[in-house]
Amino acid sequence: MSQYFSKGLWLTVLSTTVLALLYYLNSFESPKSDSYDLYLKIRTSKLQPQTAKNAISKATTIEDSLLWLDTYIYVQSKIRSEICLPEILEELKLATKIKNEFYIVEALTKLMYFPDDKKQAYLKELERISETSKDPIVKALCYTALSEVMYIRENTIGQVYSLMRIMEILTKDAPYAELMIANTQSRLNNTLVEKKVYDQVKVNFFDYKKWPNLIVSHEATMVDYYIATGKYDSARPLLVKFTSSPYHAKHWADYYTKLGKMDSLKIYLEKEINRWDSEIHYVGVPLRELAKIKVSEGELQTAKILLDKLIKEADEKIEYLDEAIGLNLMAETFLEQHNYDSTLIMLARNKKFAETNGFFEILARTYQIESRYYKLLGERSKELESTIKYVDYKKKADSLTNPLGMQELLLKENYIKQNEILNLLNKEKRNERVVLLVVSLLAIVLTTSLYLNIKQRASKIKKIDEFNRKLLEMNAELDTKVRLRTIELENKNQQLINFAFVNAHKLRAPVATILGLMNLYKNNQLTVQEKEGFVDTINELAQKLDSEIRTTQRALE
Repeated sequence: MSQYFSKGLWLTVLSTTVLALLYYLNSFESPKSDSYDLYLKIRTSKLQPQTAKNAISKATTIEDSLLWLDTYIYVQSKIRSEICLPEILEELKLATKIKNEFYIVEALTKLMYFPDDKKQAYLKELERISETSKDPIVKALCYTALSEVMYIRENTIGQVYSLMRIMEILTKDAPYAELMIANTQSRLNNTLVEKKVYDQVKVNFFDYKKWPNLIVSHEATMVDYYIATGKYDSARPLLVKFTSSPYHAKHWADYYTKLGKMDSLKIYLEKEINRWDSEIHYVGVPLRELAKIKVSEGELQTAKILLDKLIKEADEKIEYLDEAIGLNLMAETFLEQHNYDSTLIMLARNKKFAETNGFFEILARTYQIESRYYKLLGERSKELESTIKYVDYKKKADSLTNPLGMQELLLKENYIKQNEILNLLNKEKRNERVVLLVVSLLAIVLTTSLYLNIKQRASKIKKIDEFNRKLLEMNAELDTKVRLRTIELENKNQQLINFAFVNAHKLRAPVATILGLMNLYKNNQLTVQEKEGFVDTINELAQKLDSEIRTTQRALE
């Protein structure tokens, strides 16, 4: 009875504790960050660059100057980023002066796109701020910059890890940062689609009406996803919307290539190249895709013209990955034309350029072309050296972009944490809730202790019952063995009695004969010849009797 009462008491106290904790968690409100308000103002700004620039000169405080500087840089970068370098340096100077981490990170992130001897120092500063800052938005922005660096270096595993860290930080400490979360998930989706990790792609993950600025990037990712998975009917309606940027030429190229419509693709790419003003827009993507086709089809002179434009355009617009691809394509073009000197010059230039920027996949391709170059020249030893370097860089590139590695990382880190409820605990309103939390914890400790005591006692009783049961089983088993042994001994005794009875009967016959002969001998009723035969008969009977006795002894033994 007391055991049932204890269990009931434990359940009652535990239920009360759970309800108290639920109340505590439901009443939780995440404190919003001023940095996120700034982020929203800048990222959702629809101002023209000149309007933002005019506002800089009218700013009366450093904070206002920084806001308009960052806004101008952001809206201007959509058109042409390289002309903003003076403003970015000014932003870094002012932000460092007033120790504003948000603007420092914003400036450092933009500077990572420019060729600068201080780039490594900028990177270290971003890593330091990501570890020391108490502002989740600032930390997320640091990892955003690091993910961009990983993307430029073609380190897909590092890029995915950085994006996952952003998701973890924001869902843990800044769940209100919906735009940043949606933007990060969009970029993560794009990376996963590129590396064919389709099962981790989230097709619908944000409110399109609330964040219209993300629709284009999300739909671009979905186009890649549909094309890669063979859902061309789903891809086509989204593709027709892509007319706002020459970057979209990559999607059309993939679409036409998958369907085998190369003539349509060439017509589209040529229109795109002629459509955009290269002074304002970056047209490297259609140039790159068309150059690839021309090289594969053997139109080498046309390919050289396109590649010259691509390399120049990519260098001016700081699109280093396209520049490295263009240098490799140019080397292939010279090699096909048997222009070996120019081939070697392009290969040497790209080896240095790709290694500086950490483009291992490009480097692998460079050494592969170099291997072909030496093969055509008949230099077997150098061909082997280039092949070995190709294999080494290919392995290194695969280790950074391996889809299985990404799957393992996604499963291991699990960026949507299972313990989100615990992570919501916040310093805000702690004083009015600390008593409730302490009482709840004490109740859990007490009820758990009570429960463990009851469980321990029940366990002891169970052990005693088990011991008694085993003891009874042992007694019953012993009684059975004693009873069987008694029956066995009784059977043996009966066998001995029967044996003795039978053998006694056998012994009586020779003994009776001997006694009768002895009486005749004693009374002198025998002749001399009979006496001699009498002795022989007695001797024979005695031996027979002795034999019977010995047989009986052996049987008894």
